[in-house]
Amino acid sequence: MKMPPPTPNVEPKRPAANPMLPNAHRFTSVKAVAGHSSIACKRRSTRLGIVINRYSVFSLSVVKSSKSMLYCGDSEASIMMERIDGRARDELRPVNISLSYQAFAEGSTLIELGQTRVLCAVSVESRVPGFLKGEGTGWVTAEYSMLPRSTHTRTPRNLSPDRTSGRNQEIQRLIGRSLRAVTNLAALGERTFTVDCDVLQADGGTRTAAITGGYVALFQALHNLKKQGIFSAIPLKSAVAAISVGIVDREKLLDLCYKEDYRAGVDFNVVMTDRNEFVEVQGTAEGKPFSKEAIDDLLALAETGINQLFEIQKAALAELY
Repeated sequence: MKMPPPTPNVEPKRPAANPMLPNAHRFTSVKAVAGHSSIACKRRSTRLGIVINRYSVFSLSVVKSSKSMLYCGDSEASIMMERIDGRARDELRPVNISLSYQAFAEGSTLIELGQTRVLCAVSVESRVPGFLKGEGTGWVTAEYSMLPRSTHTRTPRNLSPDRTSGRNQEIQRLIGRSLRAVTNLAALGERTFTVDCDVLQADGGTRTAAITGGYVALFQALHNLKKQGIFSAIPLKSAVAAISVGIVDREKLLDLCYKEDYRAGVDFNVVMTDRNEFVEVQGTAEGKPFSKEAIDDLLALAETGINQLFEIQKAALAELY
C-alpha cells in the first residue's frame, strides 16, 4: 500500500502583533549608545499573540510628541510604547490654577492637574486652638474632602467630624503640616487660617494638588490682609508645592494619574519648598521593596516637576499685582 508523503516540518504562522498594546515587554537591561539607548528585552507577553523565548535588541528614542518609539532590531515593525495619556515619563499633566474662584473667601483657587480638580478656599478667624491661647501666635490648618461623584462610584459625604475617614484625616494633616512649614506663625497674631480643600474630580494626585493649590489660596488671603493694613508684609517664608512619582512596570514616572497610581509598584508623594528643601516624603512599596538608588531617582524626578509647579504658582499669583 502506498504511504502518504510525510508532513513537512513547517513552523506555524504566528498571529500578527497589535502594535498599540501597551506594556507588552519587560526590559531587562539598558545601555546608552550615541545619544539613544540600546535595550535588550525578553518579550514574554502572550497578549500580543506571540511567544518569543530569545532576546532581541531594540533601540529607544524619545520623539517630540512625548512618545517613546521602539524599533525592533530583527524586524521592520515598530512598536509604540507610551503612557496612558501619551506623556513622557518626566512630564506633568496640564496644570492650571485659577485665582478667586469663590467670591466670599479670603483666598481661593481652583487647581486643575489633568482630570484632577481641587477647590481650595481659605477662611480667617480671630481665634486659635486652645493650646495656643495667650501665646500671641497663629495657626494654619486644613480640611480635605471629596465630593460624592468626584470618583467613578459615589463617595459618601462626611457629615460630621466623627465620620471623617482615616484617609481624609491623614491627607488634611499632611496639607496643614506642609502649609505651616512655610508660614511665619508668630506674625499671624492669634488668628486661624483654615484651608478647605474639596476634590471636585479625582484622577490621582489629589493630596499633592491640594497642597500646591492651597499654598496659592493662602498667599492670596495673606495678600488681601496686607492690603487691609493688618500685615506689613506677607508672612510666608517660601513657596511650597507637591507632586507624586512612582514606579509602574519598572518605569519611573512623574505625576501619576489614577490608572498609573493603581498599578504602581512604588508610590511616592513629595513636598518641597522653593528653597530646595523637603517638607515631607511619603514612599511606599506595594510589593517588592525598592533600593536607595530608586529613592534618589524618584526624588530627582519629583524635584523636576515641583520646580515647574513653582513657576505655575508664580504666574497665577502675578495677577495680584
